[in-house]
Amino acid sequence: MPTTITSQGRTPLRRSLVLAACGLALALLLAFTAALYAFVWEPARRDVTNAQLRLASGQVEARLRHLVGRVESIVSLNRDWGQRGLVDLDDPAAFNRLFMPLLMHGPRISSMVVADETGRELLLLREPDGRWRNRLTDPQRHPGS
Repeated sequence: MPTTITSQGRTPLRRSLVLAACGLALALLLAFTAALYAFVWEPARRDVTNAQLRLASGQVEARLRHLVGRVESIVSLNRDWGQRGLVDLDDPAAFNRLFMPLLMHGPRISSMVVADETGRELLLLREPDGRWRNRLTDPQRHPGS
């Protein structure tokens, strides 16, 4: 029967070697986990996050370009109508007939203002409850307003 020689209060050599091996394995496992996190997980997470941000910003930019393009075409159309004399600031009913369809079926625009070189302007506004309102501003008749 083999006997182990131990002094009192000391651990046998076999136990200390097993504990050292387990400690080394645990330290290697922790180092491997830290390296995996730092060199694989974090860069992959950053790449996925950046890709999602690029996709979202591209979608927002496309929507914005589409909206701005539609607004530019409406502005161009309104300028042409004004140059041809189709817009009459003295006739709000005709103004409404001309511009209401653009506001109802066009891009998300809630109001339209047309002005002339004297500073007079006519506003067509869709209110939150769906009603339409006109406002005529004439600085010659009402200076300072």
